[in-house]
Amino acid sequence: MKPKRNPAVFAQACSDIEELKVSSQAGLIDLYFFDESGFSLQPVVPYAWQLKGQTIEVVATRSQYLSVMGFLNVEQPLIFCGRREH
Repeated sequence: MKPKRNPAVFAQACSDIEELKVSSQAGLIDLYFFDESGFSLQPVVPYAWQLKGQTIEVVATRSQYLSVMGFLNVEQPLIFCGRREH
């Protein structure tokens, strides 16, 4: 994605973040960083290898997805939550 970003917009965003960090360190604001992601609970295992006489079992769920959000403040513990979608 790096080649696709606008250098001027990226530089401005970096400058804005630095200003926010300074304000946070001065105690003027509580600065949190946020990110989200999603995970499928359906494992993708097209094949597996096992020793002769040994059985491998993969428990799979169907049509489930886990959404996770996280808020991070460098002064406090990570705050996160998740939600299952069917």
